[in-house]
Amino acid sequence: MGRKGKIDYELKIKAVEEYLNNVGSQTSIASKYGVTRNSFRQWIVNYQSMGKEALMNKSHNNFYSKEFKITVIKSIS
Repeated sequence: MGRKGKIDYELKIKAVEEYLNNVGSQTSIASKYGVTRNSFRQWIVNYQSMGKEALMNKSHNNFYSKEFKITVIKSIS
């Protein structure tokens, strides 16, 4: 079963662009859209480092094969 983001992609873009255009503070904009300031701050970081696409909601969880998981565990040990 996939996961669904609580905030639409378009609203995330709008919120981040409001902040970048000095419309409000992180706290006021986060409150306006009903998210925590930490989540909103992460949106800003993602937007600035990876662009608008970074704010898209994923429609599914990542899947990793058994072999990949074993390789990761071995590399950590």
